[in-house]
Amino acid sequence: MPVADGPAVTAVRETRPDDAVDIARVVVRTWRTTYLGVVPDDYLAAKAQEDIAAFWRELLSGEDGERAARVAVSDDGPVVGIAGAVVPADQPSYASELRLLYVLNDHQGRGAGRQLVRAIAGRLVERGTSPMVLWVFAGNSARRCYEALGGRCGRPSSTGSGGRSTRWSSGGQARQRCAR
Repeated sequence: MPVADGPAVTAVRETRPDDAVDIARVVVRTWRTTYLGVVPDDYLAAKAQEDIAAFWRELLSGEDGERAARVAVSDDGPVVGIAGAVVPADQPSYASELRLLYVLNDHQGRGAGRQLVRAIAGRLVERGTSPMVLWVFAGNSARRCYEALGGRCGRPSSTGSGGRSTRWSSGGQARQRCAR
């Protein structure tokens, strides 16, 4: 995982409707660098920043927005990472899922991911949900970050994007640790 010399992350905050374009930029750039060789190239090429921005714009402009999402912002202002969680009604085996965690390559290894996960876990603690799970592509080097936060590797599965993923569980103790 690279360690950058650029601006540090200075804040993790709630998402806002005007973050949609920056979120899309982070998602697309992160997918194209992190998952190269992990998922098929044509799947990565199909990730359209405009479509993702439109999705986030609509989501964040909704009545309640996606308030379980947080962005990491660098010293010089732009969004450099995003994390978001959901509470899926169709998964009785767990109460919440860290649905996305993306940090630009040049900001990885500097604590942005950890700050984002902690902010999301804190929000979930406020909501009273436990435990939290995360699906991770088998070739994703960020698994070490999840282990450091107390995640435990679970069962492997196939994904609709052509990759293999593994379910990681935080359990109550790890979720509490992340929230601190």
